[in-house]
Amino acid sequence: MNPHSTLSNGNGTDSHHRPMTNGAHTKGKKVVLHPPQPAEPTLEELERQLPLVRDGQVPLALVIDRVVQDAYANLTEMADTMPGSLDRTRKEKIARYAGDTKKQVVKTYVVVKWAKVADDVQRAMNITQFLLNHNLQFDQAVRALTETKDLLNGARMPNYDILNAIDVFSTGSYQRLPSIIKKTFTPTLPLTNSKVRSLLTELEDVIRFRLRLHEIIPLEMQRYRIADGRAYFTVPSLFCASLSLTGCEPHDVWHIIHLDFLFHIKGKNAALVSAEFPTIPPLLIWGQIFPGVNTQLALNAKLPSELDESSKLLTNGTSGEPDSTEVKEEVVDAPLVRAFNLLQMLSLTYQLEILLFQASQMKPLGWAEFLNIEMSRDRRTLKVYYWVRKSPPAPRPANAPAVPPRPPHGGVLTISVVDWSSPTHVSKVARELEERGKISSAQPSDHVTEMKLTAKWEIASGALGVRLSKEVEAGEDVPIDANNLDFESLLLAAIDKHSTAILNVFHDTIMAASSPILSKSDISLIEDAGSRALRLKLCGDQFLLISIDTRTGRFHIRDAGDLAAWTRATKFLQYTEKLNSNPTEWLDSVITLRYQAILDLVETQAIYLGLQTSRNLIRQESELAKFGEGRKGCMFIKLAGFPSHYLVVLITEQGLKNALISVKKVEHPYYSSVVIDDLGWLNSSRIGLGPSSTEELNGPQGKKRKREEEVSLPIYRRGSENSDALMNGLPSDPDAIKNFAIDAEFLRKLYAFCVARKSHMKVEHQLKNRGISWTPIFPSHSAPQASDDVGEHDNSRPVPALWLRAKDVWKGVGSGADCALENVKIVVVDWWTEKQCRVVTTVKLKPAAAPITGEKSKLTTSSNITYDPKTSLISFVSSDIDNCVADFLEGWDRVERVLGIAREVNKLREENGWEDVRILSFDLQRVQFSYYSNYAIFIRWLPPPSTPPSDPSLRGSYDMTFSRVPPSLPAASAMVLDDDKKNPHQDAAPFFSSRLQDGLGNATAFGRSIRELVVLLRDTLPVLTALEQIRSVIMSSGGTSPKIEVLIKGASWYQILYASKHALDFRMKKGGQVIVLDGSYSLFSKGDVLPLGLLSPIPGFSALVDRAVGDVVKELREESKRDAGRKRSHSSVPPLVSVQQGVLCTGEVAPRLAKKLHDAIVESIRQ
Repeated sequence: MNPHSTLSNGNGTDSHHRPMTNGAHTKGKKVVLHPPQPAEPTLEELERQLPLVRDGQVPLALVIDRVVQDAYANLTEMADTMPGSLDRTRKEKIARYAGDTKKQVVKTYVVVKWAKVADDVQRAMNITQFLLNHNLQFDQAVRALTETKDLLNGARMPNYDILNAIDVFSTGSYQRLPSIIKKTFTPTLPLTNSKVRSLLTELEDVIRFRLRLHEIIPLEMQRYRIADGRAYFTVPSLFCASLSLTGCEPHDVWHIIHLDFLFHIKGKNAALVSAEFPTIPPLLIWGQIFPGVNTQLALNAKLPSELDESSKLLTNGTSGEPDSTEVKEEVVDAPLVRAFNLLQMLSLTYQLEILLFQASQMKPLGWAEFLNIEMSRDRRTLKVYYWVRKSPPAPRPANAPAVPPRPPHGGVLTISVVDWSSPTHVSKVARELEERGKISSAQPSDHVTEMKLTAKWEIASGALGVRLSKEVEAGEDVPIDANNLDFESLLLAAIDKHSTAILNVFHDTIMAASSPILSKSDISLIEDAGSRALRLKLCGDQFLLISIDTRTGRFHIRDAGDLAAWTRATKFLQYTEKLNSNPTEWLDSVITLRYQAILDLVETQAIYLGLQTSRNLIRQESELAKFGEGRKGCMFIKLAGFPSHYLVVLITEQGLKNALISVKKVEHPYYSSVVIDDLGWLNSSRIGLGPSSTEELNGPQGKKRKREEEVSLPIYRRGSENSDALMNGLPSDPDAIKNFAIDAEFLRKLYAFCVARKSHMKVEHQLKNRGISWTPIFPSHSAPQASDDVGEHDNSRPVPALWLRAKDVWKGVGSGADCALENVKIVVVDWWTEKQCRVVTTVKLKPAAAPITGEKSKLTTSSNITYDPKTSLISFVSSDIDNCVADFLEGWDRVERVLGIAREVNKLREENGWEDVRILSFDLQRVQFSYYSNYAIFIRWLPPPSTPPSDPSLRGSYDMTFSRVPPSLPAASAMVLDDDKKNPHQDAAPFFSSRLQDGLGNATAFGRSIRELVVLLRDTLPVLTALEQIRSVIMSSGGTSPKIEVLIKGASWYQILYASKHALDFRMKKGGQVIVLDGSYSLFSKGDVLPLGLLSPIPGFSALVDRAVGDVVKELREESKRDAGRKRSHSSVPPLVSVQQGVLCTGEVAPRLAKKLHDAIVESIRQ
């Protein structure tokens, strides 16, 4: 092959250098073929290889959706809440909403503009992340190469050890091993337990020898024990330390091993403080205590010339040699004394730091502005100033009362570590004996310095503007117990003593005062929430507490007792500010508060009773002067229903007085005012709240008074001839309520009396409008009072009753005058109780009209109507005074309808001797009676809606409900139904009710309707019972053929419908007779089928009737033969008379015949 030939994709050139392309030669040119190059990736392919970075990028649609949803939610909320707002508020909300929404839309618009370049930014972030990934891969490759290089260095072969090889070949072992190998790899034998125990025992003996013969031990450290090669020294309330020796030689020094401070932290944050200041010093603090104590222990030690390295470290502590000074031979070193002095100082300052930390923890809890804390530079004195006041305000006005200057703080509590020498001679002698016994005449190098932690409380002169005695202001020492370190308790104890001293000054001032409104029994010092407070009685169960705030040192006046209310908080806050600004005026403030508290008590009780009150109804001083002198306040209570009449409770220095006034409004050119038109004073002992004489009040019983002036009492004129005896009290009434003791019950009765006296006018107006005359009668004091809750009460003596004539009340309306006796009584009651004032109208029935119910107790209905069968009295109670007469007439109409039914039922029982006809229940508006055995009917009168009973054109209706009661139910018992058994008359109740309606409007016709109703119910009961049994059989048989229905067509017409084509009718006749006939024939027709063509004659009905009649007669004769005890003959069988397309029989035989005939018809239709 020619070496110059070229191949490309399997093609080449021939020997003559002619190029070939796909087997063809190309003339004149040499063609060189190259392999095909891969196509370059497109831009989209490159972008798909980039990593996707979503750092801070969110979809634009999500942003727009949230902005729209937020705007819609705010708009919906605004639409729901704005309708109840003011117009100005709505406009402000709309403007605010528009502004906020506009801002959000503008921001969204900017985001949309920026989103146009979001793709470019996203692409740049993807490229950046792609480059970061490449850099990370490069860094990983560099680290891998470096690690490979390091591994290769370790795999390099070391130089040959020729010397050791010669030794091994010549001697058979290594001769030149380094000594470090032996020390490192040759283990040292550990000491055995017995060896350790013997060393510790030897060390304990040395320690015991030195402590007993040589070492000077402070008295506070005499409590020690030796164990585990060390001596444990315990100093109560300071520390517990364990010391040991560096060796058993005389020159060996002491060194500390363990230290534990002996104190206990108490208080609210005891756990937090204990964690911050542990009794066992932590490593950081121990690292400072350890070298310091060891330095003091080895301060004057005489060390040998050559010290062991371990002893140097132990005595040096850190580095270098200890500072040793030469001591004269007559001076003996006392290392334990120096250690005690140092550890004592450490423990006391540690406790002081704890108290400082507790004080600083109180400042964030509301004490920051009222507590100043100062610590001395030597950290041995802590001063805490409490009740710190802010800088004084701007200069007071010239006309303002002078206020004595006050110090910037209330007092100071100083806690410090001080030197203290034992006052006892015993301790001094004990120290001398300790020194003489061990060092003879030599002097110790150091002496014990006794220290303790003390606290002193001092009061700033004139604190809170109150001067105390010099003995109290001098303060006193406060003991500090290391087992109860609680700065808050120390501070609160000092503040409590300071507060008690100030309140004692207030107490002594009131005890020395001679104010008629304050007495010595009204003030006392009490404990209130752990602090002292001054308790003042204001009125009743209302008390005033004056206390001093523990934190701020400000006076606090607050209400306490059963009548404490938040509504008085603002008032007490004002007086609190006044007392804090000038405490010298506190007595005047207390007296003013008591007068206002009495007025507030009256107002609170009136509001509690639901009364409308006013304090400033009358503003003119000339009008208020009509109440007399000594007035401290008055409360006007408006009478409900009487806009111009008010009950006035007047507060004077002697007590409370009451008056009833009428006012009128006077118009002036530029304003209007309210003036007193009439005024009368109320004597509480004559209003039924105390004994009174009837003759004194009303004169002889039965004497008539003038209707307008004497009874209604529209105006009580002061000093007039017609003034009521109850209203003639003078302003200097000796019966004024003393000690300001007025309660809600008394106020309610007083108000109710006024309302009752004024309510007569409304009752009289109603009687006038109806043309009814009346006579006022005052109840007799000696007459027996009714025990009923709507009867008279002894308190009702001041309120007269109204007597009416029955013929005047029922003028041509119903039969009320025929049922009731001549007189009708109307009286206002319950004004003396907590109930609403009510009007009671009493009617006594005639003996002939009174129903016999069997009840021995009174009957009360849900409509406030009561009937007493003993006295035949019916009481109608109305709570609506404006419509009490109309309520009475309407209630009487209901009672009259039911009374007639009960009366006629009793007559029917007596006349016919029907023992099973009896009244089961009767409550004046509803009656339930049995008409046969345990079959009962419940009748209720339903008056026409919104129709006066006097209108004869529109009448009400009777609602009937049939039931069955247990047979053993006694007469006149409660309305108890036997739900297990159904009364068949219930389905025909509307038809029976319509029969009873026909008798309305005429007493004779109504009585006849009642009698006919009872007779009809007794006559129809057998037939309906038989039909009910047939219906039960039909219901139990399920889907039988043909379809059978039992229908009630009327009160005396019943029907059994077969397959909606044939019918069997039952028609009731007078005398209890029943006609059973084909329903397709009319009762009055002569054999023609009904023209409606809805029913067809029953096939073979005549034959079916004859067969059923024969069967019934046969059964009756057989029964009469078997019943020999009753001696019945064949003639006693009730007659059965065949009529055209039916049978006429008695009610006794009708059930048998109905069943036989029904079975025969069903069988005939099925065939």
